[in-house]
Amino acid sequence: MTGMSDQFKEVHSQEELDTAIAAGELRIEIVKEITVELRVPRFVTVVIKAVSGALVKVFEGSVEAWGSSSVVARESSRVVARESSSVEAWGSSRVVARESSRVVARESSSVEAYAASALSLFGIRVSAKATAKVAVHLHDKSTCNGGVQIPVNRPQTPEEWCEWYGVEIHNGHALLYKAVDNNFSSPYGASYSPGTHTTASDWDGGEVECGRGLHFCSTPTGSKAFNDSATKFIACLVPLSEIAVHPNGSSPEKIKSKSCWNHYECDQFGELIGEKFPLPADAK
Repeated sequence: MTGMSDQFKEVHSQEELDTAIAAGELRIEIVKEITVELRVPRFVTVVIKAVSGALVKVFEGSVEAWGSSSVVARESSRVVARESSSVEAWGSSRVVARESSRVVARESSSVEAYAASALSLFGIRVSAKATAKVAVHLHDKSTCNGGVQIPVNRPQTPEEWCEWYGVEIHNGHALLYKAVDNNFSSPYGASYSPGTHTTASDWDGGEVECGRGLHFCSTPTGSKAFNDSATKFIACLVPLSEIAVHPNGSSPEKIKSKSCWNHYECDQFGELIGEKFPLPADAK
């Protein structure tokens, strides 16, 4: 890094980023809330600084993430995370976390953590070591050499799931969210019009994770991940007694249920749109 200019090259798009890398720019600032892909030439380290809301996906090469940068490291990439930056590591990527940075490591990635950084490790193939003050959350039988180790067990019951994801509970019902179209319908045709009940005609008692029931998430944006074309969101009251949790499923962040009461329409932040319809007395 010796002799490198202190100035950052500002970029606003993927095209500008590609042009900057091709021109040999080694200090780049993403100044717009965009998602970009980055491939760095061999034997070169690029310093990245990004505004909050921007995401940099690194597929090859060496990167230093500064400030509030959010980086996803994939394949054979190497990332050094500094300050308050956040990194998610996949594949055979390697991450060195310093200062107050945060790393989520999956698959066969390798992590070294120092200072007051924090780690979340998933799976037995992750290789990690941490100094004494690093908080390390261990998921899915992962291990770490050093750090303050915190074993994390996935929620097994509806009550544990709601506590885990910060879900409100009202009179035995969880307040969950569904992403729907302009007609308040799911991709499978079920109607979630505010002020109505929805019941799954194919309910299987919660046996399988996908299908055969109604599916919900703890946030509106989380529910949109399962319906990319959604244009509206519904806040639903879902009976705790009917909720099925699949902690070892492919999508443990969602649950399914036999029925729900469609409480109100909301925006992506869960804020009320229009009228709120209270749960009928005979359903409480």
